[in-house]
Amino acid sequence: MKAIKRKISLILAGLMVAGATATMPVKAEGTAVEKPSINWNFSDHERVQVGDKEGVFVTSDYEGDVQYLIWMRDEEGNWKAGEYSEAVPAKIPYFLQTGGELKEGENVISIWVKRAGAANEDLTKYKEVDAETGRMEGYDSYHFYKITPNETVDLNADGDIEFTQNGSELTVKGIKGMPEGTEYVAFAWDPVGNEWFNKDGEALTDADKEAWTAEELTVKLVEGKKLLLDVWAKAPGAEKRQNYKLTIVEAKEVAGTEVSFTTELDTTPMFGANMTVATESAEVATYRIFKDGAEITSEAAKVNEATLVFPKPAAGDDIVVKFFDANNALVGEAATTVGGEGSFSIEEKEVKEYAVEAVLDTTPMFGANITVSNEDSDVATYRVFKDGEEITSEAAKINEATLVFPKPAVGDTIKVQLFDANDALLSEVETTIK
Repeated sequence: MKAIKRKISLILAGLMVAGATATMPVKAEGTAVEKPSINWNFSDHERVQVGDKEGVFVTSDYEGDVQYLIWMRDEEGNWKAGEYSEAVPAKIPYFLQTGGELKEGENVISIWVKRAGAANEDLTKYKEVDAETGRMEGYDSYHFYKITPNETVDLNADGDIEFTQNGSELTVKGIKGMPEGTEYVAFAWDPVGNEWFNKDGEALTDADKEAWTAEELTVKLVEGKKLLLDVWAKAPGAEKRQNYKLTIVEAKEVAGTEVSFTTELDTTPMFGANMTVATESAEVATYRIFKDGAEITSEAAKVNEATLVFPKPAAGDDIVVKFFDANNALVGEAATTVGGEGSFSIEEKEVKEYAVEAVLDTTPMFGANITVSNEDSDVATYRVFKDGEEITSEAAKINEATLVFPKPAVGDTIKVQLFDANDALLSEVETTIK
């Protein structure tokens, strides 16, 4: 195999930084590639350090589907591999990750590619890859490269991009593990059409690459395309990007539930007025009313029940009604008039899975302390339930201890409710106390 040496810190400069003009190899029109060959491979983050896991995106020069197999050579010179990937389109970037962590010095990685479903005897070469099982694998072609990681980096991007998705819109919160205050900029690449898009889904400009922010980023995806999301990161005050992270994203169809409602005005109170917002939707629990940008309800009111509003509106006045579910999460809003009707759509959002760990401390004389840990940035507080009853007295800060009563035992199964900073329920997770 022919070695292709590279420095991870220099690759992006040659592909993205210099005008973000990555191009796919072009072959003469009318010619067909009989066997696939890897024509693009790119690390999922720029500056790697010892202990990182190497992830790489690859594409191949081929018209059909292919399969990939990634190898990593250990310190003793032995090659270790997993299984061939599922069949995937050759021209769409596919993510591969080695099973091991990067060690000091030179790390050697090899990627095999073959036509999807091709038998070993039809490949360029095949051999025994596992002496214990006699497993045979082969390839149409291969590519290998070497990585020498840094001892440390200023901003480590080994963690995943943290984002939520609703249809064609992403909310990018950052890169997991990076410190608070890190600044980001995001854009996307269409590998088939070789087009770059900014966070608004428009053609990327040089100015877009300098639109740094420490706030959440909203990224609009171009529908009908599988895109490579590229998030750059730098510390506050840094002059240029210090790392990046890549992942594959695609706009999704979002099913929605249409909710219709009516409003009714009662001006009999001496001060203010009563208003009722009525709906038959079971997904809406409470509402708030706004006029001229200011709220005229004093608190969230139950749907189908009257609530006092002040100052007193008049029939026909323009208002906005905001609707919330039973967990106090905003599910939609709509403009209407006092005494009028309206409707809005509740979009079904992708369900996110959360992992928790619950550790018990039995030193208190009464009850016990429990600490629920979670690494997701959108989780703010938690409550703990056992046998259907809450054993916390109030919501506790995530990753901090709180008193629970009656005292549970190590090994007990509990249910943990996770909430965001607005006290909206994010998830319920069952776990075992450690």
